[in-house]
Amino acid sequence: MRLKDFLLVAMLATLSLVLEVLMSVLPNIQLTFFLFILYATVLGCKRGSLIIVIHVTIDSLLMGFQIFYYIPMLVGYLLIPTVLFFVKTKKPMVLALWSILFSLIYSWLFLLATIVVTSTPAWEYFIADIPFEILLAGSSFISTLWLYDPLSKQLDHLNKNF
Repeated sequence: MRLKDFLLVAMLATLSLVLEVLMSVLPNIQLTFFLFILYATVLGCKRGSLIIVIHVTIDSLLMGFQIFYYIPMLVGYLLIPTVLFFVKTKKPMVLALWSILFSLIYSWLFLLATIVVTSTPAWEYFIADIPFEILLAGSSFISTLWLYDPLSKQLDHLNKNF
């Protein structure tokens, strides 16, 4: 990777982290899944994955590093560039539908970690988490559907002319 690639990765990882922190006052409403879908489809699997690793590592350090939460977050987010590497679509509706699946898998990975760490009964946690999963899936779907086209063009332009 060239210096420009490292700078772009650092800027975009920072952007995703800052947006996530700013939106954390709203439960499970975020742009993170949209941004990682955008990065993976425009910048590719390698740079998209690097942004995710940086994001998850810094997020975990800021929130008090716990391996039981770091691993599900990393795996859940890294599914995005991995799957999109093979899917190869840039249609907003298709990506928005994928964002629903990504957000649900991400939530279920945390369900497993929470059950192990807190000994919470799985069924109770799953039922209590349904409204939050709906919010996360809905915000991921809407943000990807509405923002993908205009921002993918801007990021592509930035990527080529940076």
